[in-house]
Amino acid sequence: MTVAVRADRWTVRDVRGWMIERFERAGIENPRLDADLLISDVLACNRAGVIARLEQPLDAAERERLREHVRRRLNREPVAYILGLRGFGDVELRVGPGVLVPRPETEFVCDAAIEWLRGSDAPMGPVIDCGTGSGAIAISIARRVADRRVYAVERAAAAVAWARTNIEQWATSVELVEADWHDALQRCGPFALVVSNPPYVPDADVPGQGIASPELKWEPADALYAGPDGLDAIRTLVPAAHDALLPGGRLIFEIGAGQQAAVASLLGQSGFDNIEWFNDYGGIVRVASARRPDK
Repeated sequence: MTVAVRADRWTVRDVRGWMIERFERAGIENPRLDADLLISDVLACNRAGVIARLEQPLDAAERERLREHVRRRLNREPVAYILGLRGFGDVELRVGPGVLVPRPETEFVCDAAIEWLRGSDAPMGPVIDCGTGSGAIAISIARRVADRRVYAVERAAAAVAWARTNIEQWATSVELVEADWHDALQRCGPFALVVSNPPYVPDADVPGQGIASPELKWEPADALYAGPDGLDAIRTLVPAAHDALLPGGRLIFEIGAGQQAAVASLLGQSGFDNIEWFNDYGGIVRVASARRPDK
């Protein structure tokens, strides 16, 4: 159904309907949510505030900002990039070009890590987040577990800049290390816990070639893709983490759908035991947790 908009007076309701219709026609997955988030940004309110203002007229400047938001979204730019923000746990992280947008699934990594750190089995020692990106995991752990030194490791200069901004705002105790995983694991360890959201998307799922969302074309490829089976980064992470952990320490990291069996094999080959798995909201095995044996 076409949304009719009066030329002389555009209300929030009018523009919201127009945006939803445009997004639906473009095949965007969550047209109502995206419209509300973009309107919220322009009106400086939350989604409830958008609904409360449905009859409010929009001035020319507001309409122009919304047109630009719509143009960018129709080009499949992620909403988080358009807004410059992404909610994660109890914080709003600054994000933009050059950094991976934090996903809700990654909060399961944080939850598993924090629960284990608060338990009696965790040895005393620091935590390292390998490939921190925006800093999401490191910040979440540091804010909820106060007695641990937390390192956030990132080698990509653009992502380091975003991580630094977020750490300065939300968790100044986190130590940001600009390095690759191997260097940081060897230089800063040993660790009680290694956490990571490594790249795990198969190369064949690059937008335009596989089943991946078109929005992924905007995010850094080296934070997403990891070889033909999506396991190249995990093959590197697992043995390096094992060598850097204290006895009884753990490696907790995110994995892709259908990778559980292959990851279990990699963990076993590197000497890990007591492997645990955690599902995401969709019931998909999303997090692996494995212990370095005491001896």
